[in-house]
Amino acid sequence: MPMPGSWVEHLFAKLTVRYGAAFMRQYDGLDIAIVKGDWAEVLDGVKGDSLSYALRYLPERPPNAIQMRDICRRAPPPTVAALPAPVEKADPGRVAAAMARVRSDDPGLSPAERCARSILRIVADRGGRMSIPQRQQLEAMARLMTPQTRALAAQYIPRLAEHPSEAAV
Repeated sequence: MPMPGSWVEHLFAKLTVRYGAAFMRQYDGLDIAIVKGDWAEVLDGVKGDSLSYALRYLPERPPNAIQMRDICRRAPPPTVAALPAPVEKADPGRVAAAMARVRSDDPGLSPAERCARSILRIVADRGGRMSIPQRQQLEAMARLMTPQTRALAAQYIPRLAEHPSEAAV
């Protein structure tokens, strides 16, 4: 999508003030509306910060649209303030319990089985409340679960009690 016309008008006003008649002279004999349309197309996607940068670091001679775009591309990326570190530290008891659960899992389990057990643990901790993505994930992994895990999941998703090939969505 081309640069908004109001931005091009503002840019032309700034460049005319900075360079005077020399800026407009490079477009003598051309329809200025077509020239501005070309600038809008060439500067498509240029953000306001990049345009401000380009206006601060203009060359000695009036730039054309391509040169202006190249100056805009040299603009440094915008800086984003980092989020402050959390004030509260993690509860050591809760961290230890989570790590114990991870370590207690059988290392021979498939990734799908580990994921299913993890989801079921979370659901149990939440009093049986299951989110839609959790339900969808369990349904998608039904064929990959052991019969015991599938039976646990069937407490929350009854159709998983059916044969796994029929339970898959």
